[in-house]
Amino acid sequence: MGNYIDGQDSEFTAFEESISEKVKFGGAIASASDFPTTDAPTGELYIITANVTDNDPTKTNTGQSFLINQEIVWNGTTWTMLGTTVDWYGFPADLGTLTGTDSVEINPNNGGQQKITVDTGAVITVTYDGFSDYRNAVLLKVVNGGDAGSINWGVATQFPGGEAPTLQASGTDFLMVWKEQDDVQLVGPAHLAVATV
Repeated sequence: MGNYIDGQDSEFTAFEESISEKVKFGGAIASASDFPTTDAPTGELYIITANVTDNDPTKTNTGQSFLINQEIVWNGTTWTMLGTTVDWYGFPADLGTLTGTDSVEINPNNGGQQKITVDTGAVITVTYDGFSDYRNAVLLKVVNGGDAGSINWGVATQFPGGEAPTLQASGTDFLMVWKEQDDVQLVGPAHLAVATV
């Protein structure tokens, strides 16, 4: 194997140079006026820092809409999605304490981490929105989930192993929620040994 650290491997150096010629970081986009002009270089990469639509008539103006944390690259005529940066760090978005017959919406646009607290005997309905091919995962922190009277995860929810996870009555469970084709998948402590704390 060549020495990649000091750049003496000619094959690696050639590869590195070819990549740098194809994709260059263009900057961050927070508003329509931040998009580059119509003669933007092909291969220019941008990070979306606020929900935005490319509709400034003095710019590329493709009419395409993007969500915060998406990464896009200009292909010469339109924007191509590369992926989404998911923030797994910091504090989860607190969706509140669920009581009575409350419902809660799990939406990745609210952050990569979300938290719900369940009150004793609550009958909870979970809905999903905002999931897409590029924004498709949420780490859900459930506090006292096993104390609920019941949790309806929704008809589109699929569980590895075929059944909903058993949650702790007094404690915290971490569930991974993600979209796979038309269904929402949920993996919980019944299927992940490291999911509870």
